[in-house]
Amino acid sequence: MSNGDTGLNAALVSYVSLIGKNVSESLVVVVLETVFFGAYTLLVAWTLVLITRSRSRLRAKKVLLLAVCIVMYAAAVAHLGVTLFYVFADDRGSSQVQRIALACLERPSSETCPEVPRRLQMPAITSFQQTLGALLSVNIALSDAVVLWRAWVLWSRTRLVQIVSSVLMISTVVLFFCNSALYYEKSDVYISTIAFLTSWLTNIWATVLVASRTWQHRRLVKAQLRTTFRTTAERVLLLFVESGLFYCLFWAPFVTASFIVLADVNAYVALRQLADSGQVIHFTAAQNVVHAMDILAMSCLIDIVGMYPTSVILLVELSNEYARRTLSVNGVPTLLPRPNIAAPPMAGTHTVSTLERSASSTSSVLHVCLADSAPRCCPADVVVAEDAVFDQKCGKEATTQVKSALVV
Repeated sequence: MSNGDTGLNAALVSYVSLIGKNVSESLVVVVLETVFFGAYTLLVAWTLVLITRSRSRLRAKKVLLLAVCIVMYAAAVAHLGVTLFYVFADDRGSSQVQRIALACLERPSSETCPEVPRRLQMPAITSFQQTLGALLSVNIALSDAVVLWRAWVLWSRTRLVQIVSSVLMISTVVLFFCNSALYYEKSDVYISTIAFLTSWLTNIWATVLVASRTWQHRRLVKAQLRTTFRTTAERVLLLFVESGLFYCLFWAPFVTASFIVLADVNAYVALRQLADSGQVIHFTAAQNVVHAMDILAMSCLIDIVGMYPTSVILLVELSNEYARRTLSVNGVPTLLPRPNIAAPPMAGTHTVSTLERSASSTSSVLHVCLADSAPRCCPADVVVAEDAVFDQKCGKEATTQVKSALVV
Protein backbone atom coordinates (compact mmCIF):
# COMPACT_ATOMS: atom_id res chain seq x y z
CA MET A 1 0.00 0.00 0.00
CA SER A 2 1.42 3.40 -0.95
CA ASN A 3 1.82 6.40 1.33
CA GLY A 4 -1.05 8.03 -0.49
CA ASP A 5 -3.29 5.08 0.23
CA THR A 6 -2.28 5.14 3.90
CA GLY A 7 -3.18 8.80 4.17
CA LEU A 8 -6.42 8.19 2.35
CA ASN A 9 -7.47 5.41 4.66
CA ALA A 10 -6.57 7.51 7.72
CA ALA A 11 -8.82 10.29 6.42
CA LEU A 12 -11.66 7.85 5.86
CA VAL A 13 -11.27 6.54 9.39
CA SER A 14 -11.56 10.12 10.65
CA TYR A 15 -14.71 10.67 8.60
CA VAL A 16 -16.34 7.51 9.94
CA SER A 17 -15.36 8.48 13.49
CA LEU A 18 -16.92 11.91 12.99
CA ILE A 19 -20.12 10.32 11.71
CA GLY A 20 -20.36 8.21 14.86
CA LYS A 21 -19.81 11.28 17.04
CA ASN A 22 -22.47 13.24 15.17
CA VAL A 23 -25.00 10.41 15.50
CA SER A 24 -24.34 10.15 19.25
CA GLU A 25 -24.80 13.89 19.78
CA SER A 26 -27.92 13.93 17.62
CA LEU A 27 -29.41 11.11 19.68
CA VAL A 28 -28.72 13.02 22.91
CA VAL A 29 -30.31 16.17 21.46
CA VAL A 30 -33.45 14.35 20.30
CA VAL A 31 -33.94 12.42 23.56
CA LEU A 32 -33.44 15.47 25.79
CA GLU A 33 -35.69 17.72 23.77
CA THR A 34 -38.43 15.09 23.39
CA VAL A 35 -38.57 14.36 27.13
CA PHE A 36 -38.69 18.01 28.19
CA PHE A 37 -41.08 18.90 25.38
CA GLY A 38 -43.50 16.25 26.66
CA ALA A 39 -43.39 17.70 30.17
CA TYR A 40 -43.80 21.21 28.77
CA THR A 41 -46.83 20.10 26.75
CA LEU A 42 -48.60 18.78 29.84
CA LEU A 43 -47.84 21.97 31.77
CA VAL A 44 -49.10 24.22 28.97
CA ALA A 45 -52.28 22.17 28.55
CA TRP A 46 -53.07 22.44 32.26
CA THR A 47 -52.38 26.18 32.28
CA LEU A 48 -54.50 26.89 29.20
CA VAL A 49 -57.43 24.96 30.66
CA LEU A 50 -57.30 27.02 33.85
CA ILE A 51 -56.99 30.33 31.97
CA THR A 52 -59.90 29.58 29.63
CA ARG A 53 -62.08 28.45 32.54
CA SER A 54 -61.23 31.54 34.57
CA ARG A 55 -64.15 33.82 35.36
CA SER A 56 -61.99 36.89 35.40
CA ARG A 57 -63.58 39.99 33.89
CA LEU A 58 -60.18 41.42 32.94
CA ARG A 59 -60.40 40.08 29.40
CA ALA A 60 -57.35 41.98 28.12
CA LYS A 61 -55.05 40.36 30.67
CA LYS A 62 -56.65 36.98 30.09
CA VAL A 63 -56.02 37.24 26.35
CA LEU A 64 -52.46 38.44 26.98
CA LEU A 65 -51.67 35.45 29.20
CA LEU A 66 -53.14 33.08 26.63
CA ALA A 67 -51.05 34.72 23.90
CA VAL A 68 -47.83 34.44 25.91
CA CYS A 69 -48.39 30.74 26.65
CA ILE A 70 -49.31 29.94 23.05
CA VAL A 71 -46.40 31.88 21.49
CA MET A 72 -43.83 30.29 23.80
CA TYR A 73 -45.21 26.82 23.16
CA ALA A 74 -45.32 27.46 19.40
CA ALA A 75 -41.63 28.43 19.51
CA ALA A 76 -40.87 25.16 21.32
CA VAL A 77 -42.86 23.18 18.72
CA ALA A 78 -40.98 24.88 15.88
CA HIS A 79 -37.69 24.24 17.67
CA LEU A 80 -38.44 20.52 17.96
CA GLY A 81 -39.56 20.35 14.32
CA VAL A 82 -36.40 22.03 13.04
CA THR A 83 -34.24 19.80 15.23
CA LEU A 84 -35.85 16.60 13.95
CA PHE A 85 -35.66 17.78 10.33
CA TYR A 86 -31.93 18.47 10.46
CA VAL A 87 -31.14 15.38 12.51
CA PHE A 88 -32.81 13.17 9.92
CA ALA A 89 -31.11 15.14 7.13
CA ASP A 90 -27.79 14.60 8.88
CA ASP A 91 -28.53 10.88 9.13
CA ARG A 92 -29.19 10.69 5.38
CA GLY A 93 -25.98 12.59 4.68
CA SER A 94 -24.05 10.23 6.94
CA SER A 95 -25.33 7.25 4.96
CA GLN A 96 -24.12 8.86 1.74
CA VAL A 97 -20.68 9.47 3.25
CA GLN A 98 -20.46 5.86 4.37
CA ARG A 99 -21.21 4.64 0.84
CA ILE A 100 -18.54 6.94 -0.60
CA ALA A 101 -16.07 5.77 2.03
CA LEU A 102 -16.69 2.13 1.14
CA ALA A 103 -16.21 2.93 -2.54
CA CYS A 104 -12.92 4.64 -1.76
CA LEU A 105 -11.69 1.72 0.30
CA GLU A 106 -12.47 -0.72 -2.49
CA ARG A 107 -11.02 1.44 -5.24
CA PRO A 108 -9.06 4.49 -4.14
CA SER A 109 -9.54 7.22 -6.69
CA SER A 110 -8.55 10.87 -6.76
CA GLU A 111 -11.83 11.66 -8.51
CA THR A 112 -14.09 10.16 -5.87
CA CYS A 113 -12.36 10.38 -2.51
CA PRO A 114 -11.76 14.14 -2.41
CA GLU A 115 -15.53 14.56 -2.56
CA VAL A 116 -15.92 13.07 0.90
CA PRO A 117 -15.10 16.17 2.96
CA ARG A 118 -17.26 18.43 0.79
CA ARG A 119 -20.25 16.13 0.83
CA LEU A 120 -20.02 15.44 4.54
CA GLN A 121 -23.08 16.95 6.19
CA MET A 122 -22.47 19.33 9.06
CA PRO A 123 -23.33 17.95 12.51
CA ALA A 124 -26.96 18.39 13.52
CA ILE A 125 -25.85 20.10 16.71
CA THR A 126 -24.14 22.99 14.89
CA SER A 127 -25.54 23.21 11.38
CA PHE A 128 -28.66 25.19 12.25
CA GLN A 129 -27.79 27.12 15.41
CA GLN A 130 -28.88 30.41 13.90
CA THR A 131 -32.45 29.18 13.40
CA LEU A 132 -32.68 27.53 16.80
CA GLY A 133 -31.02 30.51 18.43
CA ALA A 134 -33.73 32.84 17.14
CA LEU A 135 -36.49 30.57 18.51
CA LEU A 136 -34.72 30.33 21.85
CA SER A 137 -34.39 34.12 21.95
CA VAL A 138 -38.17 34.47 21.63
CA ASN A 139 -38.79 32.26 24.65
CA ILE A 140 -36.07 33.87 26.76
CA ALA A 141 -37.49 37.34 26.07
CA LEU A 142 -41.05 36.28 26.94
CA SER A 143 -39.86 34.35 29.99
CA ASP A 144 -38.04 37.38 31.36
CA ALA A 145 -41.09 39.52 30.61
CA VAL A 146 -43.36 37.27 32.70
CA VAL A 147 -40.85 37.22 35.56
CA LEU A 148 -40.54 41.00 35.51
CA TRP A 149 -44.33 41.34 35.31
CA ARG A 150 -44.60 39.37 38.55
CA ALA A 151 -42.16 41.72 40.29
CA TRP A 152 -43.68 44.81 38.62
CA VAL A 153 -47.11 44.06 40.13
CA LEU A 154 -45.60 43.82 43.60
CA TRP A 155 -43.68 47.09 43.20
CA SER A 156 -45.96 48.96 40.78
CA ARG A 157 -45.62 52.26 42.67
CA THR A 158 -41.82 52.29 42.84
CA ARG A 159 -40.22 54.30 40.04
CA LEU A 160 -36.75 52.76 40.48
CA VAL A 161 -38.14 49.25 40.02
CA GLN A 162 -39.95 50.32 36.86
CA ILE A 163 -36.83 51.91 35.35
CA VAL A 164 -34.44 49.06 36.16
CA SER A 165 -36.93 46.42 34.99
CA SER A 166 -37.53 48.24 31.71
CA VAL A 167 -33.79 48.59 31.02
CA LEU A 168 -33.18 44.90 31.74
CA MET A 169 -36.08 43.81 29.54
CA ILE A 170 -35.07 45.94 26.56
CA SER A 171 -31.42 44.90 26.90
CA THR A 172 -32.29 41.20 26.97
CA VAL A 173 -34.45 41.40 23.85
CA VAL A 174 -31.91 43.40 21.83
CA LEU A 175 -28.90 41.32 22.86
CA PHE A 176 -30.42 37.92 22.19
CA PHE A 177 -31.71 38.82 18.75
CA CYS A 178 -28.38 40.42 17.84
CA ASN A 179 -26.71 37.23 19.03
CA SER A 180 -28.87 35.18 16.64
CA ALA A 181 -28.22 37.51 13.70
CA LEU A 182 -24.43 37.66 14.16
CA TYR A 183 -23.69 33.95 14.41
CA TYR A 184 -20.23 33.03 13.04
CA GLU A 185 -19.00 36.55 13.81
CA LYS A 186 -16.42 37.18 16.50
CA SER A 187 -18.63 39.86 17.99
CA ASP A 188 -21.30 37.19 18.52
CA VAL A 189 -19.21 35.70 21.34
CA TYR A 190 -19.19 38.98 23.26
CA ILE A 191 -22.88 39.62 22.64
CA SER A 192 -23.79 36.07 23.64
CA THR A 193 -21.95 36.41 26.95
CA ILE A 194 -23.58 39.75 27.74
CA ALA A 195 -27.01 38.41 26.70
CA PHE A 196 -26.83 35.39 29.02
CA LEU A 197 -25.51 37.58 31.83
CA THR A 198 -28.31 40.13 31.33
CA SER A 199 -31.02 37.47 31.38
CA TRP A 200 -29.47 35.96 34.49
CA LEU A 201 -29.37 39.35 36.24
CA THR A 202 -32.98 39.96 35.21
CA ASN A 203 -34.12 36.81 36.99
CA ILE A 204 -31.97 37.58 40.03
CA TRP A 205 -33.42 41.10 40.16
CA ALA A 206 -37.01 39.80 39.98
CA THR A 207 -36.36 37.13 42.61
CA VAL A 208 -34.83 39.67 45.01
CA LEU A 209 -37.84 41.97 44.57
CA VAL A 210 -40.30 39.18 45.35
CA ALA A 211 -38.19 37.99 48.31
CA SER A 212 -38.11 41.53 49.69
CA ARG A 213 -41.87 41.88 49.45
CA THR A 214 -42.30 38.46 51.07
CA TRP A 215 -40.11 39.55 53.97
CA GLN A 216 -42.17 42.74 54.42
CA HIS A 217 -45.36 40.73 54.40
CA ARG A 218 -43.94 38.35 57.01
CA ARG A 219 -43.03 41.24 59.31
CA LEU A 220 -46.51 42.69 58.93
CA VAL A 221 -48.22 39.43 59.86
CA LYS A 222 -46.09 39.05 62.98
CA ALA A 223 -46.70 42.67 64.00
CA GLN A 224 -50.44 42.77 63.34
CA LEU A 225 -51.55 39.28 64.31
CA ARG A 226 -48.76 38.35 66.76
CA THR A 227 -48.48 34.91 65.22
CA THR A 228 -45.89 32.89 63.35
CA PHE A 229 -48.24 31.00 61.03
CA ARG A 230 -47.77 31.38 57.30
CA THR A 231 -50.60 33.06 55.47
CA THR A 232 -51.81 32.04 52.04
CA ALA A 233 -50.15 35.08 50.50
CA GLU A 234 -46.83 34.24 52.14
CA ARG A 235 -46.91 30.64 50.94
CA VAL A 236 -47.59 31.79 47.38
CA LEU A 237 -44.82 34.37 47.51
CA LEU A 238 -42.39 31.80 48.93
CA LEU A 239 -43.15 29.52 45.99
CA PHE A 240 -42.29 32.40 43.67
CA VAL A 241 -39.01 32.99 45.52
CA GLU A 242 -38.02 29.31 45.58
CA SER A 243 -38.79 28.82 41.90
CA GLY A 244 -36.83 31.97 41.08
CA LEU A 245 -33.80 30.78 43.05
CA PHE A 246 -33.88 27.40 41.32
CA TYR A 247 -34.11 29.05 37.90
CA CYS A 248 -31.19 31.38 38.69
CA LEU A 249 -29.07 28.40 39.77
CA PHE A 250 -30.03 26.61 36.56
CA TRP A 251 -28.72 29.54 34.48
CA ALA A 252 -25.40 29.73 36.37
CA PRO A 253 -23.58 27.02 34.30
CA PHE A 254 -24.55 28.75 31.04
CA VAL A 255 -23.17 32.06 32.29
CA THR A 256 -20.00 30.27 33.42
CA ALA A 257 -19.59 28.66 30.00
CA SER A 258 -19.99 32.06 28.36
CA PHE A 259 -17.13 33.47 30.41
CA ILE A 260 -14.97 30.44 29.57
CA VAL A 261 -15.51 31.23 25.90
CA LEU A 262 -14.80 34.90 26.52
CA ALA A 263 -11.40 34.01 27.99
CA ASP A 264 -10.21 32.72 24.58
CA VAL A 265 -12.48 34.07 21.88
CA ASN A 266 -10.23 33.34 18.90
CA ALA A 267 -9.78 29.68 19.82
CA TYR A 268 -13.52 29.19 20.30
CA VAL A 269 -14.41 30.82 16.98
CA ALA A 270 -11.81 28.67 15.20
CA LEU A 271 -13.14 25.48 16.82
CA ARG A 272 -16.70 26.38 15.87
CA GLN A 273 -15.72 26.95 12.26
CA LEU A 274 -13.86 23.61 12.18
CA ALA A 275 -16.85 21.80 13.64
CA ASP A 276 -19.23 23.42 11.17
CA SER A 277 -16.96 22.42 8.27
CA GLY A 278 -17.21 18.76 9.28
CA GLN A 279 -13.68 18.28 10.58
CA VAL A 280 -12.75 16.16 13.58
CA ILE A 281 -11.70 18.31 16.54
CA HIS A 282 -10.49 17.50 20.05
CA PHE A 283 -11.69 19.59 22.99
CA THR A 284 -9.87 20.50 26.18
CA ALA A 285 -11.62 20.03 29.54
CA ALA A 286 -12.93 23.61 29.55
CA GLN A 287 -14.05 23.32 25.93
CA ASN A 288 -15.91 20.12 26.79
CA VAL A 289 -17.90 22.08 29.39
CA VAL A 290 -18.77 24.70 26.78
CA HIS A 291 -19.70 21.99 24.27
CA ALA A 292 -22.00 20.31 26.81
CA MET A 293 -23.73 23.64 27.49
CA ASP A 294 -24.12 24.11 23.72
CA ILE A 295 -25.85 20.73 23.46
CA LEU A 296 -28.23 21.64 26.29
CA ALA A 297 -28.88 25.06 24.75
CA MET A 298 -29.73 23.49 21.40
CA SER A 299 -31.97 20.78 22.89
CA CYS A 300 -33.98 21.20 26.09
CA LEU A 301 -33.19 24.78 27.13
CA ILE A 302 -36.08 26.26 25.15
CA ASP A 303 -38.53 23.93 26.94
CA ILE A 304 -37.13 24.69 30.40
CA VAL A 305 -37.19 28.42 29.66
CA GLY A 306 -40.85 28.08 28.64
CA MET A 307 -41.80 25.91 31.61
CA TYR A 308 -40.67 28.45 34.21
CA PRO A 309 -42.97 31.38 33.30
CA THR A 310 -45.76 28.94 32.47
CA SER A 311 -45.42 27.57 36.01
CA VAL A 312 -45.67 31.13 37.35
CA ILE A 313 -48.87 31.72 35.38
CA LEU A 314 -50.20 28.33 36.53
CA LEU A 315 -49.52 29.23 40.16
CA VAL A 316 -51.35 32.51 39.68
CA GLU A 317 -54.37 30.72 38.23
CA LEU A 318 -54.43 28.07 40.97
CA SER A 319 -54.25 30.78 43.65
CA ASN A 320 -57.10 32.72 42.08
CA GLU A 321 -59.11 29.52 41.67
CA TYR A 322 -58.63 28.82 45.38
CA ALA A 323 -59.77 32.36 46.22
CA ARG A 324 -62.89 32.03 44.06
CA ARG A 325 -63.83 28.69 45.60
CA THR A 326 -63.36 30.14 49.08
CA LEU A 327 -65.98 32.79 48.31
CA SER A 328 -68.41 30.71 46.26
CA VAL A 329 -70.35 28.80 48.92
CA ASN A 330 -73.58 30.68 49.71
CA GLY A 331 -74.50 31.13 53.33
CA VAL A 332 -71.03 30.38 54.68
CA PRO A 333 -69.46 33.48 56.29
CA THR A 334 -65.84 34.36 55.64
CA LEU A 335 -64.13 35.43 58.86
CA LEU A 336 -61.84 38.44 58.91
CA PRO A 337 -59.36 38.40 61.82
CA ARG A 338 -59.15 41.62 63.82
CA PRO A 339 -55.96 43.66 63.70
CA ASN A 340 -53.81 43.62 66.81
CA ILE A 341 -53.86 47.41 67.21
CA ALA A 342 -56.19 50.01 68.67
CA ALA A 343 -58.62 50.88 65.92
CA PRO A 344 -62.35 51.46 65.45
CA PRO A 345 -64.41 48.28 65.58
CA MET A 346 -64.38 46.36 62.35
CA ALA A 347 -67.03 43.90 61.27
CA GLY A 348 -65.97 40.38 62.18
CA THR A 349 -67.81 38.64 59.39
CA HIS A 350 -69.24 39.30 55.98
CA THR A 351 -71.42 37.01 53.94
CA VAL A 352 -70.66 35.66 50.52
CA SER A 353 -73.82 37.13 49.08
CA THR A 354 -72.56 40.65 49.85
CA LEU A 355 -69.28 39.91 48.15
CA GLU A 356 -70.97 38.39 45.14
CA ARG A 357 -73.19 41.45 44.72
CA SER A 358 -70.06 43.61 44.78
CA ALA A 359 -68.12 41.51 42.30
CA SER A 360 -69.58 43.08 39.19
CA SER A 361 -66.74 45.50 38.48
CA THR A 362 -63.51 43.69 39.24
CA SER A 363 -62.06 40.25 39.74
CA SER A 364 -61.01 38.55 42.93
CA VAL A 365 -57.43 39.03 43.96
CA LEU A 366 -55.34 38.20 46.97
CA HIS A 367 -54.79 41.40 48.94
CA VAL A 368 -51.82 41.85 51.21
CA CYS A 369 -51.91 44.91 53.46
CA LEU A 370 -48.59 46.60 54.09
CA ALA A 371 -48.38 49.33 56.71
CA ASP A 372 -45.99 51.58 54.82
CA SER A 373 -47.04 54.88 56.39
CA ALA A 374 -50.55 54.41 57.69
CA PRO A 375 -51.40 54.25 61.42
CA ARG A 376 -53.56 51.18 60.97
CA CYS A 377 -53.86 48.41 58.44
CA CYS A 378 -56.27 45.69 57.57
CA PRO A 379 -55.04 42.24 58.65
CA ALA A 380 -52.95 40.56 56.01
CA ASP A 381 -54.15 37.74 53.85
CA VAL A 382 -57.72 38.95 53.47
CA VAL A 383 -59.34 37.48 50.37
CA VAL A 384 -62.12 39.63 48.93
CA ALA A 385 -63.99 39.78 45.66
CA GLU A 386 -64.19 43.53 45.22
CA ASP A 387 -61.85 46.42 45.91
CA ALA A 388 -64.70 48.50 47.32
CA VAL A 389 -65.40 45.90 50.01
CA PHE A 390 -61.71 45.82 50.88
CA ASP A 391 -61.59 49.61 51.18
CA GLN A 392 -64.75 49.66 53.29
CA LYS A 393 -63.32 47.16 55.76
CA CYS A 394 -59.74 48.43 55.94
CA GLY A 395 -59.75 52.04 54.84
CA LYS A 396 -58.18 52.81 51.48
CA GLU A 397 -55.95 55.53 52.91
CA ALA A 398 -54.51 53.10 55.47
CA THR A 399 -53.36 50.36 53.13
CA THR A 400 -51.06 49.63 50.25
CA GLN A 401 -52.70 47.03 48.05
CA VAL A 402 -50.33 44.38 46.83
CA LYS A 403 -51.74 41.93 44.36
CA SER A 404 -48.88 39.46 44.76
CA ALA A 405 -48.66 38.94 41.02
CA LEU A 406 -52.01 37.18 41.30
CA VAL A 407 -53.82 39.35 38.80
CA VAL A 408 -55.67 37.71 35.93
